[in-house]
Amino acid sequence: MRLGLKDVVILIKDLPRQRNIFKFLIARTVYGDGLHTLIKLEGIYASGVMGWHAFDLLAFAIVKIVFASFGGLLASALNVRMGTRRALILELCCTILLLLMVLGTTPKTLLYFWQYDAGAHAKLWSGPVFQTLPELAFLLISASMTAFAVATAASGRAMVVEIVPPDRLGSFFGLFHVSASATAWIAPALIGVFTAYYHSQSIGLVPVAVLLAIGAAMLLFVEGGERHHARAGG
Repeated sequence: MRLGLKDVVILIKDLPRQRNIFKFLIARTVYGDGLHTLIKLEGIYASGVMGWHAFDLLAFAIVKIVFASFGGLLASALNVRMGTRRALILELCCTILLLLMVLGTTPKTLLYFWQYDAGAHAKLWSGPVFQTLPELAFLLISASMTAFAVATAASGRAMVVEIVPPDRLGSFFGLFHVSASATAWIAPALIGVFTAYYHSQSIGLVPVAVLLAIGAAMLLFVEGGERHHARAGG
């Protein structure tokens, strides 16, 4: 315990001198808070906005798990082709775009502008779930968002490996985990405030998009994360 505590103290003292890692720590903390909160609240949001209940949410979760598995493969491919930092920024941007599309889809609206009258349209199929076009659109957009969210998490871990000295990886992974836990209340608090003030679950999730955007912007000032790209090109 003494050695571990000593290592933590040394790590925190040295962090301001390692500006690149410090910048990535802040960026990852900001976008990670939004990302993890989004993953946790997707089911609650689907239940409240789409009116889905237990069986619908179970099917929703199964589809999202399948898409999530593709997210890990997507991160691997993008890291090699683009470099980890560029891949991470792209994944965050795609997650933001898909989140905004999700927020614009309700049982009566498709992507903000197209109104949908369930009584005027036949059901897409006779199955027990996802019978209308808005439901199917919400499912596919949200599942795609999950794939990019998982890809973002995977690329973020890969970025840590690439910019942190190999002999300090364990310590830095611990620091990143602690910092993420310490700020895990920010996104839920903002969601609570926005939802209560505007009386809208959709507007309530807007702070998540803002946190993801801030994190993506901060990554522009982080160096490194080009190792896989260099190997692919060489």
